[in-house]
Amino acid sequence: MTTMPTGLRLVLCLLWLSAGPAAAHCTPDHVFETVRPGVLSVAAPHLQPYSVPRPDGTLGGVDGEIVNRIAQSNCLSVRVVPVDQGAALQYVISGRADLTLGDWYRTAARARVLGLSAPLYLDEMGLFSAKGLRRLADLSGLRVGSVQNYAWVRDLKLLFAADLTLFPNAAALEAALESGQVEVGIDSYGTGLVGRARGDYAGLFIERAEPDPRVEASIRPLQAGLPYDRSNPRLGAALDAAIAEMQASGEIARILEAHGLDPAAARTGPPRLTGG
Repeated sequence: MTTMPTGLRLVLCLLWLSAGPAAAHCTPDHVFETVRPGVLSVAAPHLQPYSVPRPDGTLGGVDGEIVNRIAQSNCLSVRVVPVDQGAALQYVISGRADLTLGDWYRTAARARVLGLSAPLYLDEMGLFSAKGLRRLADLSGLRVGSVQNYAWVRDLKLLFAADLTLFPNAAALEAALESGQVEVGIDSYGTGLVGRARGDYAGLFIERAEPDPRVEASIRPLQAGLPYDRSNPRLGAALDAAIAEMQASGEIARILEAHGLDPAAARTGPPRLTGG
């Protein structure tokens, strides 16, 4: 009788123990390839309350909880890749991550280079100022700041020209508001409300931008989704199916509410894209 070498038996035993009973008996809802087999690689910027990469390597925030649920239902572990907000999309495009997260608006420009999941929730353009401004027309002549690659940037460039300064992420915009570098910030309304509740944006009003035909993103709420590798349609199908199930069960609404956001934002309506 042939016996298995002791070293090989030890290796197999360690592999079984590391997988654990749950992994051994897990049946995925969907089967798709990932950058690393058995692992969902997520490019995660820090953007409260949507994307929160933690020091212990786990993922929090609204989008983080949704992605964790999706990974679990497909028998995948989550590999968090902390990135700057301005670099997150490129990580996916270049194949270093399967998807990214963090209140990414579903825009036509992004859809040309990325897959975009079904909408998770709605968000709106917010104006952050000491005067409580709501109308874009009232920003003329003021120093205005926003974040690179946001859905409204193209229209804002036409509207404010040299008076507009773009920052690499929301934290940099907040710092510019605090220092007086800019007088008005244009960012996610939801981000502003949650930030103010925890003590950020001191002395500033967070207002919904009133509709202005010159800025498409101000006219109706924006849909946020998960940008993913467009060469992986099976991943996209798995994301969409999981999101549909979580919407139907009310789970996304509960996650939004738990993070201080309006649960009604989970009522996204049919998928649509913003911008040309």
